[in-house]
Amino acid sequence: MKPIRAAVAHLSFAWLSLLGLTALSLLLGYTMHGKIGLQILVAGLLWLKAWIVARDFMEIGACHAFIRRVVYGFIAVTPLCIALLGYYGAQFARWACL
Repeated sequence: MKPIRAAVAHLSFAWLSLLGLTALSLLLGYTMHGKIGLQILVAGLLWLKAWIVARDFMEIGACHAFIRRVVYGFIAVTPLCIALLGYYGAQFARWACL
């Protein structure tokens, strides 16, 4: 178990990194609006932010291995869908709709 001061410093750094990645997402959306490759960058940032939340705030490392794999799988699927929508657009959307 970490001392309180170290735990707060770690969580503060994680929170500030999430804020920084959100600001980067907004900046990329503003500067690259409608350009090719934006979806890949957004998907990568989404994956990184979800991984930080799962690791630092949900403490997924302390969970059972099955739960950890399910969460990491969900974290991987969402950015993958964004990337596929960026490249295949309407075809992937027709396939994915219910």
